[in-house]
Amino acid sequence: MLSTRISNLLQKIKNKKTLFIGLGNEKRGDDGIAIYLTKKLKDCKKKLNFLLAYTTPENYLQKIIDINPEIIVFMDAVHDEKPEGEISLLKKDEISTAAISTHTTSINLIIQFLEKSCGADIYVIAVSIKQAEFKEQISPKIRDAADELIKELINLCN
Repeated sequence: MLSTRISNLLQKIKNKKTLFIGLGNEKRGDDGIAIYLTKKLKDCKKKLNFLLAYTTPENYLQKIIDINPEIIVFMDAVHDEKPEGEISLLKKDEISTAAISTHTTSINLIIQFLEKSCGADIYVIAVSIKQAEFKEQISPKIRDAADELIKELINLCN
């Protein structure tokens, strides 16, 4: 079951131009969960846009600005103390305390830049993981959690 914070965000994005950005590395097991999410959702087009930024979101800053979203939602794996597979909506002050993914540039710097550049509301949906080994398969527990979020987002598109 999704948290109240995520459910509230999903209600908020219903009538807003929203960009979901998938971060992570598909070659590192569960770290690729946000890429999995983004690929599964890319055909969902009702005011929702999806971008695969992998481990280099800084390479897509101009594209993000050109899309001109009202809301930006980064999706990423995090190494934290929460149970494996738990999906959380992180507040800005929580982002620096979570060990976020494998991307090279600080997500905090990217968020600060985008807030100033396009004025969008920015959120981070984080999937708690425990491993990011070099393998291509996502563990079933992580995939099941992501599939629940996918169902909710597809409902927004219909």
